[in-house]
Amino acid sequence: MDVWLYQRTPRELTQTEIVARLRECAAGRREYLAGYAESEPNPVMREQRRTLEIEALTLEAAVKIAEGDASPLYGLLPSWRWSPEMEAEIGLGKRG
Repeated sequence: MDVWLYQRTPRELTQTEIVARLRECAAGRREYLAGYAESEPNPVMREQRRTLEIEALTLEAAVKIAEGDASPLYGLLPSWRWSPEMEAEIGLGKRG
């Protein structure tokens, strides 16, 4: 492992930098995915393909969140854990 990884001074990333890096990561997952046949006969390779798809979709959801769109969170977080602000955002109002 390269030593330079540990010598970098941490800094806060801008929203633009975060979005760009997440997009690059998602694109990288999709590039790997292109190397797997959709009708892959090997079960291990099929599982790796599915994992790459899930990773790409998750990174694409993270891009939306970083851009300020909280909608991907609603599919990831159980509804009983939604805050009142989240419920109001999608027009649910008070539950109970």
